[in-house]
Amino acid sequence: MATTKTRKKTVARAGGARATDEALRARLREVGLKATAGRLSVLAELRRAKSPLSHAEVAARLAGSQLDKVTVWRILVALTGAGIVDRTDVGDHTWRFELRDTAMGHDPHPHFMCVTCKAVQCLPRDAVHISPRIGRGVIDVRIKGRCERCL
Repeated sequence: MATTKTRKKTVARAGGARATDEALRARLREVGLKATAGRLSVLAELRRAKSPLSHAEVAARLAGSQLDKVTVWRILVALTGAGIVDRTDVGDHTWRFELRDTAMGHDPHPHFMCVTCKAVQCLPRDAVHISPRIGRGVIDVRIKGRCERCL
């Protein structure tokens, strides 16, 4: 039997999930897309991710759902076309996807890719400074090297 503390935590988590779900639904409606269960599932996975995910990674995370790989790909393409998701290639010829929405805590930022293990990490936005003399409106910065695990 759950204690009162446990029940309160469960309710608090459920309330947070509902708020996130509503924010995702609203974002889809803003860009003229229906808030289908598939789109919401893909967006929720991208929101949980700590780094950009490939199509294969998103599909694997949703393997228990009723979404097949083709459907996941079509959803990612639609979300990218609508401007909700960014699609980036960090130099390994694999498209990776992440939320674009700054209101949800995802703003444009540089990425680091380990040349040994191919792990991709998001870097803080201020990790790289580009002089206005070099480029204005730079939207994609990629840094390659070896991660701490591979040194």
